[in-house]
Amino acid sequence: MDTQSLLKYAQSLSGKSFLQLAKLSEIPLSTPNRLNTKGWLGQTLEVCLGATAGSQSLPDFVNLGIELKTIPIFSDGTPKESTYICTAPVPIRDTSWAHSRVLNKLRKVLWFPYFYNKLIPFENQILGTPFLWSPTPIQYFKLQTDWEELVELINFGKIENLSAHIGECLQIRPKASHAKVQISLISHEGEPISTTPKGFYLRPSFTKEIILSYYI
Repeated sequence: MDTQSLLKYAQSLSGKSFLQLAKLSEIPLSTPNRLNTKGWLGQTLEVCLGATAGSQSLPDFVNLGIELKTIPIFSDGTPKESTYICTAPVPIRDTSWAHSRVLNKLRKVLWFPYFYNKLIPFENQILGTPFLWSPTPIQYFKLQTDWEELVELINFGKIENLSAHIGECLQIRPKASHAKVQISLISHEGEPISTTPKGFYLRPSFTKEIILSYYI
């Protein structure tokens, strides 16, 4: 499948409910631990669209270099939450932004929004219109600037100084099933510390900018 065929098929799913998608994919909505979670939708769309990466740290459509991202949005186009990109291990061993896992995931993204309304049952949530996106030169620069600042804090052992408030587009947030999950690290002062595993996320303000650029 080439890029245009993928996009065309993805767009053919626009307007379908989650229940219709479940029937089409033959993946039940009642799968344990998936009901009412964004994870079910992402995994189901991967099956429908033929994603090939599996659990590898690669874009979902490996041959096309395209990452699939589902995103819940309100009626005005505002994303409901931050968008997960990849883990943020300590230390981060990517040699540069140009060779980073974050950029590898963001070079080309198939965004698949869906309309979130807590008053509507999960099975009746509706898929929006997907679109392909790559960072503009300005967005690329902002992402790189954020990444370099965050990586410097992590690699110099200042992880206790990390905050979700750092970064204009990118941010570091906890990435664990619950707060009791901890990893052991050495601080910049050489002292052992414990913290929750971290991940790179895109801020809702940044993803809203992306979404509105395609819908307005």
